[in-house]
Amino acid sequence: MKRFYLGLLLIFSVLIFSACSGEKQSNRIYTGTIEATEVNIQSEIAGRITDVYVKEGDEVKKGEKIAQLDVKQYQEQAKAAKAALDIAQLKYDRVKNTNGAELDAAKLNLEQAQAAYSLANLAVEKGIITAPMDGTITGVYLNRGEVVASGGIVAQLSDLGDLWVKIYVPEKELYKVSLNEKVYVKVDFLKGYVTGKVIFISPEGEFTPKNAVTRSSKEDVVHEVKVQIMDHIKDLKPGMLADVRI
Repeated sequence: MKRFYLGLLLIFSVLIFSACSGEKQSNRIYTGTIEATEVNIQSEIAGRITDVYVKEGDEVKKGEKIAQLDVKQYQEQAKAAKAALDIAQLKYDRVKNTNGAELDAAKLNLEQAQAAYSLANLAVEKGIITAPMDGTITGVYLNRGEVVASGGIVAQLSDLGDLWVKIYVPEKELYKVSLNEKVYVKVDFLKGYVTGKVIFISPEGEFTPKNAVTRSSKEDVVHEVKVQIMDHIKDLKPGMLADVRI
């Protein structure tokens, strides 16, 4: 009888150890940084900034003015292009009822003049820099009076309503992760967990990035996983560290 109870105690101990080990293995924690959709607001033409209408923290709507450039030079170019277009139109009108090389040349000249005029007007319109989407201004990089190059970044716009955590999961642990899977995210200053959902699993492995943060030992090959934040969005900000429990 004594051996019987000793056997039961041994089996019970093994079951408890196995359960604990299984729980530990199924609750790996990976640490990543909260990120948001970010868009650089760029100028499509070169020019001097005459006005900046926003500051960091402002919420803007798509199409709202961000900055204004001095477009006097482009307006002058548009006037010159319009004069050239009028002349090209007169020349075409004189020969439009004829045939031959003269008509072809006049038609080509008119088309080129029309294109130059349209391009000059477009440059004038591009002097008003607008928001490409709804969001929050998270950076203003140029001030009134400064010159911006074509393609230069004037400000940064972030969609703070669309947050996610990027983590790196070792290849040997990837089988535990599924698309649309519900996971739990922990941020130190919040009580309890934040709900997350796996929205992307990279099909290609890579060596562990140098800037990756993980509580487990680094592995040779990892896969990028993105976890979308589903709640407490207003309490969280890009750049915060978060632990994802998988």
